[in-house]
Amino acid sequence: MTIASKVETALVHNMQPQPKIPEDEGYWTEDDPTYVIECKPQKSQIIESWHQQQNSEVSQASKSKNKFTLLQPTNKSTFCPLGNDYPKTAQQWLQKAHMPVSSENPELTLLLDLDSSSFVAFEFHYQLRAFLTTNTRFKDEDCISCFYKGDTIALFIAVDAQALKAVAQFQQRGHKVAIVTKGRYVFEDTAKLFASYGVELSRDTYFNRTDMHGLKKPKFIDEKLLAGNNCLLIDDKEKNRPINAFFSQIDFTHFPLKVIP
Repeated sequence: MTIASKVETALVHNMQPQPKIPEDEGYWTEDDPTYVIECKPQKSQIIESWHQQQNSEVSQASKSKNKFTLLQPTNKSTFCPLGNDYPKTAQQWLQKAHMPVSSENPELTLLLDLDSSSFVAFEFHYQLRAFLTTNTRFKDEDCISCFYKGDTIALFIAVDAQALKAVAQFQQRGHKVAIVTKGRYVFEDTAKLFASYGVELSRDTYFNRTDMHGLKKPKFIDEKLLAGNNCLLIDDKEKNRPINAFFSQIDFTHFPLKVIP
């Protein structure tokens, strides 16, 4: 389906009476009594699989180099960083992210936010068109589906094409990408969108508001994903800064990963 036909379909859908979407990341509020949780099956197993995969990779590196420890939870007093080849700062993480995985450059994991980081979503097409006239990094037009109060609604989005192409190059260099969002976008739509820019997403590393079970994003990253200094979160909100993983705050003009010609 072309972007034009997707937009036309979304326009027809949105001509039907739609609930007012609160201006909140994820399109719902906690005090909304009509909110319906959309559950993904066996998500606890997916998070456990994430831990096993992360720990297995670090354990294998530990055996070969005797430098690494397993990922540890959850606060500054107990957190044990990974070994000497891993970055010590966010700046070092970004430098290593622009280099291929090798014996000297370990595999890194990007924790990527969606809203106002990868794209900006709007309920109505005229809102998108007005936004696209402003000078931001979000220039491509597309559509995406989002769960809302037990239903699925179509949203119009402005996409940062250069950012997603940079993420694709990061992945092609042998690093990993995980989505960590407080939004409730349909995985299949998100995966298709990212694939159109060369990024492969896995459901096993796609974590949204439902998966967090009421936890704030930093707490989920630190205590459930057990992210360490092999991980960096790219997010537009300072309040989402985790303790144990690195963090890069972005805005409508800046994205820290760059496309390498």
